[in-house]
Amino acid sequence: MALYTSDWTPINDDTFFRRHELYPMSWAECDWTERTLVCVASSGGPIAVCRDVSNSAVPIMIYNGAGESLGLAKWNGQLAGAGWSDDERLVLVDAAGQVSVYDMFGKMERSLSLGQEVKKFTVESASVFLSHQGTGLAVLCRNQRFYMTTSLEQPLVKKLPDAPGGSGPPSCWVTTADRYRSAVLVAKGLEVSLLEADSKAQPLAITLPAAAQRVTQLVTNRAGDLLAALTDSGHLVLTSLDLRQTFCTVDTGARQPAKQLQWCGSYAVVGYWNSSLLVVNRRGETIKYGLDVPGQLCAECDCIRLVTPYSHELIEQVWSDSVAVFRIGSMDPAAVLVETHREYEKRSHLADEYLRMILTRLNQAVTSCIEAAGHEHNPQVQKLLLRAAQYGKSFVSELDPELFVSTCRYLRVLNSLRHHSHGMPLTMGQLRQMPVPALLDRLMRRRLHFLALRVCRQLQPAPHADQRRVLEAWAKHLVVSSDGEGQAVARQIADRLGSQSGISFADVAKTAIAAGKRGTAIQLLAMEQQARRTVPLLIDLNMCDEALKRAADSGDPDLAHSALLQLRDARGRAEFQMLIRNYPLMQSLYMKYLRSRGQTELVRDGLIQEDDFEGQARLRIAESYKETRVDLRISHLVAAQDCYKKAKNEFWATQTEDQHKLLKYQSSLEESCNREYVGLSLQDTIKQLILSDRHKLADSLRNEYKISDKRFWWTKLLALAEGEQWAELEKFAKSKKSPVGYEPFVDACLEHGSLVEAKKYLPRVNDENKVKYYAKAGLLEDAARIAFEQRDRDALAYVEGLCGPNNRSVLQQIGQYRQTLKP
Repeated sequence: MALYTSDWTPINDDTFFRRHELYPMSWAECDWTERTLVCVASSGGPIAVCRDVSNSAVPIMIYNGAGESLGLAKWNGQLAGAGWSDDERLVLVDAAGQVSVYDMFGKMERSLSLGQEVKKFTVESASVFLSHQGTGLAVLCRNQRFYMTTSLEQPLVKKLPDAPGGSGPPSCWVTTADRYRSAVLVAKGLEVSLLEADSKAQPLAITLPAAAQRVTQLVTNRAGDLLAALTDSGHLVLTSLDLRQTFCTVDTGARQPAKQLQWCGSYAVVGYWNSSLLVVNRRGETIKYGLDVPGQLCAECDCIRLVTPYSHELIEQVWSDSVAVFRIGSMDPAAVLVETHREYEKRSHLADEYLRMILTRLNQAVTSCIEAAGHEHNPQVQKLLLRAAQYGKSFVSELDPELFVSTCRYLRVLNSLRHHSHGMPLTMGQLRQMPVPALLDRLMRRRLHFLALRVCRQLQPAPHADQRRVLEAWAKHLVVSSDGEGQAVARQIADRLGSQSGISFADVAKTAIAAGKRGTAIQLLAMEQQARRTVPLLIDLNMCDEALKRAADSGDPDLAHSALLQLRDARGRAEFQMLIRNYPLMQSLYMKYLRSRGQTELVRDGLIQEDDFEGQARLRIAESYKETRVDLRISHLVAAQDCYKKAKNEFWATQTEDQHKLLKYQSSLEESCNREYVGLSLQDTIKQLILSDRHKLADSLRNEYKISDKRFWWTKLLALAEGEQWAELEKFAKSKKSPVGYEPFVDACLEHGSLVEAKKYLPRVNDENKVKYYAKAGLLEDAARIAFEQRDRDALAYVEGLCGPNNRSVLQQIGQYRQTLKP
């Protein structure tokens, strides 16, 4: 019943490895020599090939995993090392310590230097690796010192400590990294050390065979927790990096160093010699494959890829689920389920018999078939296994369908990525470990936007921000790559995306501006709804009028201020002032901004330019109150008076004139009276003169400013009462009939605690207020008598309400008055 797969090779009774071809290569790179550089990116990444690294005139060709050309990179100098970054950028290191970074199409993006010390001693060898902070780089200089940076995005080059074992060159070295640290493993003779920045060298006591004289090769796995060491005696030692466990020591039989040594996942090591590949697992069991052409190994997290001039191959351990299904003679429930489905398709009665054999373990069989399908590269085998799983799960009521559905989705994505035109041979394990945004970034870097959108919709069925990100990246690429410009390109983007896609047309327009496509940028900005995104770009395009109009119509004061300041800096002050004259709202906001910042001269320049005389006058008045010197304050007020006259505002011109006259008068008073008057109001000035017994000066000031009788009487009586000048107050009250009445006299006397003085004015209070004021003065008996004389029952009730327990006589009197007033 079991199927047999011809590319399987057993390493023991239960474990198999398989080596199968992913692609026949489409390139013309068939002649590899010792000078040929082949650099393969991990996770199904691109391949860089340079036929002769000793000649900088030979460009580096870049291909996808199937050998389809992507571009070429031109380089100069003496190449000391090359590798791929975590975001699939080609990193070249020359002997002078200069690092050049290219995209996968061969365009140089940036370069950086490793420092003067590296440049002085020159680079002997270099290693680009995936560090805990991104993409790291370690170099060995000719002074036998190591230098390392753990991030090429923010390079900080550090010198590593000296390795023990003398000052001679190391026999081999390799970089290693885990989630928390990055380091260099160095071997000198039989001594292996771990070098980290800012710490001492750590010797590693690896158990090596007695016949070994030196370690010739070191390699760690992708996770950074396993180590393989090859010695000159041909022994290969597999151990954990912390040395807590040594897995095996195997005699490879080779006395020459391997051309390459790489981990295959975390379960085996693959060594490449001239015409063979040796696979050694952690139990010390081996498999040998022939290889009659040069090749390049690329370690992955779950397998190893082999690139030769003619093919791209995969070597991996066969997963246990696949072994359960396809092993010869297997009676595992999964193998029986596959056979059951085959018989079912033949409409054979054996299907029912086979199904009954595994009915109690059908859940396990379905799961194994689904998992095995995920690890197969042949779509026909995938379909065979998924159909068997679909058939089996119809007989299981409690099986969660999520595994089946997600596996189908992942396989659709994998088969699309593995297509020859895309050349991304990812495995199921790699795809599940890779976040969806990272996968989309890889596709967008390859300019496969439509495929990225399909993958996004497959792995994230609900609308997602990543879909908008893919669409926006497509729009930017279209703008940059298209030959046309203007409305045609913008309309094509709008038709494809629509107004509901959530794409920022302003971001796309920014790309168009950077690409020098002004017409396209203008059309795209016309489609953008958010003024906050549009206005700064319109200013960059020198469309100042449109920018001001958009900012004013937005109703956003922050945006308006930002646009004004950006325009002022871009156009110059004079041109800017002329520009905003056509937008009164924006001009008003700008003037308000200047006032809030205390930039008085700029405010005055704007007001003068607009012939705004009233605004100039108000500014002068505000400035006058900020001055401490009287002469400067007066000069500002005189200037304000002139501005009001130019504005033909006679009222405020008169008021301003009166104010600066008052300031002059107050200044002269201070000089003569040795008392502070400057800054007081007219009323307070008169009050202070009265309090200081300068009544004639107060009268003259009243006459000069034509103060009304009522206002003057109020001011004087309150000042006299405050100064307790009772005789002067009485004299003032008798001078003529009071225009304010005599109630204020009573109030002022009572307020300052003089009941005796208050009684002098009570008889002169108006009749309608006498009861109230007598009561207010506490003369309740007199208040009751006056109310009786006025025959006012309500007034009597008012007085009665004010009486307390101590006013019994008043209450008795009020009672008698009421008896008398009865009708």
